[in-house]
Amino acid sequence: MCSIGFQREGKWAPSPSVEIPLPEVIRIVAEHGFSGIEIWQPHWECLDTSGRLRALRLLQRHALQVPMLSAYYNFTKSEAHAADSLAKGHQVIAQAAELGAANIRIFTGNHRSADASPEQWQRTRRCLQELCDAAAPLGIGLCLETHDWNLMDTVPGTLRLLELVERPNLGLIFQASTFGPSTWYWALGHLLPWVRHVHAPPKKCGLAGDPHDFRTQLSTLLDHGFSGFVSLEYMGPDPWLAARSDGQWLISCCRQLSAASSATP
Repeated sequence: MCSIGFQREGKWAPSPSVEIPLPEVIRIVAEHGFSGIEIWQPHWECLDTSGRLRALRLLQRHALQVPMLSAYYNFTKSEAHAADSLAKGHQVIAQAAELGAANIRIFTGNHRSADASPEQWQRTRRCLQELCDAAAPLGIGLCLETHDWNLMDTVPGTLRLLELVERPNLGLIFQASTFGPSTWYWALGHLLPWVRHVHAPPKKCGLAGDPHDFRTQLSTLLDHGFSGFVSLEYMGPDPWLAARSDGQWLISCCRQLSAASSATP
């Protein structure tokens, strides 16, 4: 489950005041049967040394993996913003190493791919190459999240950025809602080789309005060798209910489809 779901106010403030500390989020996530937690970076950053040690012990006790540490960046707005985001990226890589996180989530800024200038594309390329090269010796990947108001808002934009950066530890978080009900399956077909992580919608919202479409999405990924994590990304008012009800549905769905995929000759 994405720990950001437990932050109901000020999610995107420059210095958010964390509502529920990470150790408590870890306890809730473990209690509802998840096998991993995608950590919102402010949840980790706000902890002092003793808080971080406590969180690490809880992760180990509950056998929870950390597939993703998720922060925010803006490489496209200006050179100054890119420099700040680059410094932030190096900081987050170090934090991911502390956590044992496999990947860090990447946003590129507040420009869509069709609107970005050649300078913005090249600036983003340069920064992401530097971060990929810094993360690689630590066994950490960078994952671009497909999302509106980023260079990964369309399939062509996503492929262009992947090709520009050209680093083996650069992959994708696939979020089907980026592409809409009529094109997400087509988009997945083009992006499959780079998908390392998936954001799943709450069941009551469903993927493109139909929760059964998520089963199609995951079946397709499994058929092509996907072995990453699926995160429940919930942004509503009751994360406890989501962890219980939507979490149960998601875990059951993933287990059923994984078993079916393993049993297929």
